[in-house]
Amino acid sequence: MVKLIDTSNEYRKKIEINGQISEDSYCYYNSSSDSYSLYIRDNLVYEAIENKKISNIYKDFECIYFSKDSDLCDYIENAIVFSRFEYRMLCRFELDDWNNKFSLRDLFEKFHENLLLRNKSSNIKFYVDDDELLANGFGLVVKIDDFELTLNDLISQSMPLFTEIMQESINILNNVDSGLSMVFNFSEEIRTPCEQYLMYFSQFLSDLGVKATSEITHSDNATFFSVTPDSKDQALEVISNALVAYLSMPDELNTGLNIMNNKDIAVMQLESNILHFKSQLMLAQSIIQAKDATIQSLSLSNKQYQLLLDQNNRSDTENIIGNIVKVKEYDGKMFSVDLPKIVKNLKRILR
Repeated sequence: MVKLIDTSNEYRKKIEINGQISEDSYCYYNSSSDSYSLYIRDNLVYEAIENKKISNIYKDFECIYFSKDSDLCDYIENAIVFSRFEYRMLCRFELDDWNNKFSLRDLFEKFHENLLLRNKSSNIKFYVDDDELLANGFGLVVKIDDFELTLNDLISQSMPLFTEIMQESINILNNVDSGLSMVFNFSEEIRTPCEQYLMYFSQFLSDLGVKATSEITHSDNATFFSVTPDSKDQALEVISNALVAYLSMPDELNTGLNIMNNKDIAVMQLESNILHFKSQLMLAQSIIQAKDATIQSLSLSNKQYQLLLDQNNRSDTENIIGNIVKVKEYDGKMFSVDLPKIVKNLKRILR
């Protein structure tokens, strides 16, 4: 049970939860709206309301404010503004501790750009507290349209997109002129085979004569995949083109790689990895009976592909990897793969 306790300040109230008074959380009275805003600063109060429905909470408070620790920034400030039916998530920064090779303005602009590319919902908008004082925070604002959600439900539905775009923006800025990165969202059932297939990309590059290292990291439910060439002289355009071709292979090469005769080890290993990847997804699909657990889990969306292009300032209308892969859009797909040519390239380099 939540109870408000008077203090020496007539506008400020302490909070009592089941007989225990919070030392840090408090309520503040707004005389103009005749309502209270709740400032959560400890687990005692948060745990008391996290599983309550929004429809019950908004009757008692005008706004709720709480923060969460984050590896992406100093902390994430959360605000639920019931008068606007909004949930705001802002990354806040201490400029004295800023030690990134990019500026806060760079991150602000890249986050905004990636949000426009990734977001498909009219209920999600970019939000900045003050575009002249970026350290005060910027992020997302989500329209609340289901008041039967609990506070935890609201956070679970909204926070992943926020953290994914922020992490993706940081990765891109960190890899400017040194590498590239992509973000994927795999269900738990298919995460392992998808990540295994991604990690073979370094060998695929090596067979094409490009030396690079790849790395997979995680943030919430997102998989972040980064590739860094061993030599700074190696053009990122070549790597991004190869990644487009590699990710499209399982979906496009439905007939397998056996159309080529006299295959050497590079081709056989590639074929083995694709077939293993497909078999693992088929197994997962039979277990979870999910229609979306298919090879398209690794397909690049139009917006993801645009992010690759943005990292290299390239047009999305030109051929990539010579005539092996051509960019075009049809039936929701973006790639046309010339399998014989890419296999010949693999063989030619290994001879």
